[in-house]
Amino acid sequence: MKSIYTLILFLLTLQWVAAQTVRVVDAGSGEPLEYVTIFDPESGANAATDERGQADISAFKGATSIEFQRLGYSSLRLSYFDLERNDFLVKMEAWAVSL
Repeated sequence: MKSIYTLILFLLTLQWVAAQTVRVVDAGSGEPLEYVTIFDPESGANAATDERGQADISAFKGATSIEFQRLGYSSLRLSYFDLERNDFLVKMEAWAVSL
């Protein structure tokens, strides 16, 4: 029975280690951005950020063009290498609105 618990714990740890999370925030305030869509046009992989501004991007590993989009913000296009260089933190700029 102990070996089953050890195996389950190992598998959960392995899944956690294999997952890569990106965090998307507002460039001005640093607040997390929910509902940011993340898309790789080459592979068709997609994801969306949660209420903490986080999304699992394990499926994007090695991608050369990852698009980040959210209404009210300027879209970004980054490579997976760019994300690694920035410690998987993406800062999005809000659109300037003038009436």
